[in-house]
Amino acid sequence: MQRFFAGLRATLVSIPVLVLLALGLAYLLYPHSELNSQAEQVTELVMWMPLQPVLFDPMKPVIREFERRNPQYSVRLGAAATRDDTADPTRFLLGVAGGQPPDVMYFDRFAIVEWASRGAFSDLTPYIERDRDKPYGIRREDYFEVAWNEPIYKGANYAIANEIDTRALFYSFDPLIRAGFVYTADDPDVLAGNAKVGDARPPKTWEELCRKILHANGNAGADGRVVLEDLTRRQAVNEDVPDGAAVDLGKTGARVGDVVALVSGVHVFRGRIRQVVSANTFTIDFDRDQPHGLSNIPQQLQGRCEVKIFDQDCYQARLTRFDPETGQLAAIGFIPFFGNSWLYMYGWLNGASFMSPDGTRCTLDSPEIVEALQWLTDTHDIVGGARAATAFQMSMQTLGLGPALDPFLTGRLAMRIDLNGFIDRIVAFKPDHRFGVVPAPIPEKRLATGFGSMGWGGGWAFAIPATAQHQDGAWELIKWLSSPDAVRIRYEYHAMINRSQGQAFFPFLHPDKRCLEWARATYVDGNPSLSPYVVQAFDGMIKLLPNSKYRPVTPVGQKLWNEHVRAAEAAINHTKTPYDALNYGQRRVQSALNGVFNPPTGPLINWPLLIGLYVGVVIVVFVALAIVQERRRRALGLQRRGWLEGYIAASPWLIGFIVFGAGPILFSAVISLCHYEVLTPARFIGFDNYIGLFGSHYDDVVE
Repeated sequence: MQRFFAGLRATLVSIPVLVLLALGLAYLLYPHSELNSQAEQVTELVMWMPLQPVLFDPMKPVIREFERRNPQYSVRLGAAATRDDTADPTRFLLGVAGGQPPDVMYFDRFAIVEWASRGAFSDLTPYIERDRDKPYGIRREDYFEVAWNEPIYKGANYAIANEIDTRALFYSFDPLIRAGFVYTADDPDVLAGNAKVGDARPPKTWEELCRKILHANGNAGADGRVVLEDLTRRQAVNEDVPDGAAVDLGKTGARVGDVVALVSGVHVFRGRIRQVVSANTFTIDFDRDQPHGLSNIPQQLQGRCEVKIFDQDCYQARLTRFDPETGQLAAIGFIPFFGNSWLYMYGWLNGASFMSPDGTRCTLDSPEIVEALQWLTDTHDIVGGARAATAFQMSMQTLGLGPALDPFLTGRLAMRIDLNGFIDRIVAFKPDHRFGVVPAPIPEKRLATGFGSMGWGGGWAFAIPATAQHQDGAWELIKWLSSPDAVRIRYEYHAMINRSQGQAFFPFLHPDKRCLEWARATYVDGNPSLSPYVVQAFDGMIKLLPNSKYRPVTPVGQKLWNEHVRAAEAAINHTKTPYDALNYGQRRVQSALNGVFNPPTGPLINWPLLIGLYVGVVIVVFVALAIVQERRRRALGLQRRGWLEGYIAASPWLIGFIVFGAGPILFSAVISLCHYEVLTPARFIGFDNYIGLFGSHYDDVVE
């Protein structure tokens, strides 16, 4: 038995010895010195970009080539894991505030300035000037101005554009030709040799597309008899008509067959004039453009309402058709927001500017934008209102119609304003489609005074976060990604993918003129798979780039975007008049802008002092508890310090509560008394936040 225990003790003693020997041997055999030296020589750069395959996948071979040419760097591609990096950059901003952002951020250009103005991005101007004459140097003259200028704020350039797009009017030949919209021998474009007789002729002005000849107040009877009372008067409606002018259908040129829209609240009824009874009275034709069996004006429209009369020969009237059984839209000439077009586009076409030149005042409710939104509202009302147009769009989604059955490709939609990327869809799904691309129409008065149309450019860009750890390496990566060599790899990758799927490749636009010229020469010139219509569209888009607008450069860009979209939706759906919708949005944007330029003042929060006080209070509380417990033990004559053992046993929970429970609660309480943004220090403002939430206060918007 003694021998057994002696052997057992020897075995137990030898096990630790053997373990130590094994660990020592592993340490000696592990190639730690070489690996560490290599790790010190290689810098890892982190780059974030959207997880869209069309963007993410082509970047991988470009990154691999950068690593091959620059072995001192490795690049890790990632994403912010948010649905919309532009609208919700929270994770990115927290990374900047915490000093751990990506080294390179691929971001929507229009949103870069908003966060750069708050210190989120680094100014790239010193890098640009230093390396402009070096290999892969980035030079302003190589880029289209619309792409280069968009991320510039107060003289600092915060990003390098890597994408560009613009918007123009797409029109299908066949619907326009069937409706009689063709070039004639005396047309100026034909005389100038820019068009042929009989070709489809797109509209050049807003009035050609949708011409409203009368906007008045009236009474609609159930039997379809409409009596006009007086002219509707508000911003952008009858402002140029003399006061006291009477309603006269004859003088306005109204005739049988003209389109009528009755508007009451959010309800819109669309019909045709059957008979002009007198100077202020007409009847509705229930046998045309109406569902089978309809014989009365809908009850919601009976009585007092707004009456709009549109010229039956404008594009929107002649190109729109209705199902004779259901009365729903079967084909439509133009839907202003179908494709990729927003109120920004129409405001610019009317000469508007959404911000003052110095950037301190929002002009969302300027007369030019009000006029544009009124025209957009009319353009919806002539086809039965925004709800009817939305139902037309939703019906295609409900039926599951894919890109191949896009209404523009099937002839159900004659015109749309869209990005150059829509050409790629045409090439992929209907390469022989007969279509044209021209600058979007503008108001007659602007055309008459010598103004022309324009595009609207956008796109994404590379930027370096302000607190990135490897800014020099990030700049080297951006220079490579922006170089013609890297861009060609991306073009070739896209072309390879298209060829593998049996599709023709249509090149995307690029902000670097050199890259775009190479792409056209390589993939467009002499390409038998591209129709003449596609080539003409591609060249038309390129011609628009030098004359394209970009979204206002302002610290409240996202707010302005949201409010301009909200105002447009409210107006076309008749929940507010165009001016009221825009004025409300303008005040909300201006309030946000005032907050940027005049932030609340107050003392900065001394976080080290607060944390020290918190730690001190915790220590005092525990010391007091220890004294009380010890006195109690001695008073009871106990030998063991059971209270101490209890605290030791509960210490994991206590420490967790102090660090992760009470600490954040205290932080939240302090922050609720402060003006605090992630990228700016917290300032004490007292109970202003609570007064604004629960109490009586002055609101700049609702006054």
